[in-house]
Amino acid sequence: MRVSLKAVVVIGAVILLTWTSATQARDVVIGYSGRTIAEMPFAWGSRKGFFKEANLDVKMIYMSTSIAAKGLMSGDVDYSTAMGGTLRAAIAGAPLIGIYSMFKAQMYLVAQPRFKQVADLEGKTVGISVFGGAYDLVARTILKHHGLDPEKQVTLLQIGDSHAL
Repeated sequence: MRVSLKAVVVIGAVILLTWTSATQARDVVIGYSGRTIAEMPFAWGSRKGFFKEANLDVKMIYMSTSIAAKGLMSGDVDYSTAMGGTLRAAIAGAPLIGIYSMFKAQMYLVAQPRFKQVADLEGKTVGISVFGGAYDLVARTILKHHGLDPEKQVTLLQIGDSHAL
């Protein structure tokens, strides 16, 4: 059986491409907007080596939610942990898909020890990252659940994202 030089080159090229793609890690950029609960699984997965096991070279890059949404649309960012800004962009018509999964919603307020219950926040100021963001929604939901009107009984103060603190 005679094998042509062309067949050997084609087979060699296929083997080489298969071997290099199997050994070369895929570059992935994940944008995150702060040290929040949303970023935690990605940071933990990176520290534990899960991405390397999956042959991914993951770069976690801090960026605002609006920059993350623009990066997703341009292809410069592969994933974003910032649901708020990217969700707003998707609602406005951006070609983005949001995937979010939780077994049990974890909503919380962090306060000084002198506040023993949520009702103690009446007449006080509560800091949130940005109006319309996820933490604004969570704060309003918790306050309403505990009988406080966030529009009348509590002052919500926009203080910026957690990276600025």
